Amino acid sequence: MTFLLVIGAVGLLVLLASAIAGDRLPRAIEAWEVGDWLTVAGLAGFLGALGFVGALVLDRTDSVGTALGVGVAAGVAVGALVGWTTRRLRGDAAGHAPSPRDPEPGAEQKP
Repeated sequence: MTFLLVIGAVGLLVLLASAIAGDRLPRAIEAWEVGDWLTVAGLAGFLGALGFVGALVLDRTDSVGTALGVGVAAGVAVGALVGWTTRRLRGDAAGHAPSPRDPEPGAEQKP
């Protein structure tokens, strides 16, 4: 279980480092990203969910295989959600981040 908790803690540290260094060293953070889907925040979410959910399941079931399977599934789900959210918040084709005043995509514009 300690190994899974360490993986979760590494995920939190990666997230913290990207939040701090992302503002000061954007090129260093961008070097770790592959395309639009694999972001540092997504990787941190994957590692955090894998570690903490895996440790929780291992504690409840005492089955390493089940803990790893559920942890990986949770990690993929959280990583994908964080990756999608990061892409959405970084901006769209218009070049600006979305705001509550922006119309929904495909919505009709009022004259």
